[in-house]
Amino acid sequence: MVVRSADYMRQALREVDARDPALTRPLAEGLVVVPVLDSPRAVRVFNDKDRAALGLTQDQVFDIAIANLRSSVKPLTTVAKAVPSGQFGTLTGDYYQTSRLALVDSWAPLAQAQGGVLIVAAPSADLVLYASEDSSAAIDALRTLARSMMARAPKPLSGTLLRWTPKGWQLVR
Repeated sequence: MVVRSADYMRQALREVDARDPALTRPLAEGLVVVPVLDSPRAVRVFNDKDRAALGLTQDQVFDIAIANLRSSVKPLTTVAKAVPSGQFGTLTGDYYQTSRLALVDSWAPLAQAQGGVLIVAAPSADLVLYASEDSSAAIDALRTLARSMMARAPKPLSGTLLRWTPKGWQLVR
């Protein structure tokens, strides 16, 4: 499972003239989760033809992708520590770091450790920035940092900021 911008997915599928639609689900405004096939040499989008060949429903594909993601990444509680006000935390160095956003429930302990506030950005596929403060100054600083990191990223993802809630991510305007 990977996180991509909805715009990126639309453009990528047009460029490859995809005849078999990719399976996507919304994560938050402008972002989608996409099941992928990961092999030693390449990662490719899992499409509807793959789903049909395996005799799976779309729900089953997403359930399997989430289960595989959970089993392949270290628990968030071991890699993300609460940050004090005025600082940012980072998760980096793994292609699937932003995929963690699809595991909404796994972010609850970090949000609780930060007094219930968790704002994140995913400027590239292998980078998540997070903060424990939601003042306008902190949000502006995180947004600026995310956009700067995105501009320098070989594979930029999104400058969008998201707020964690138990029911899912909400766009921070």
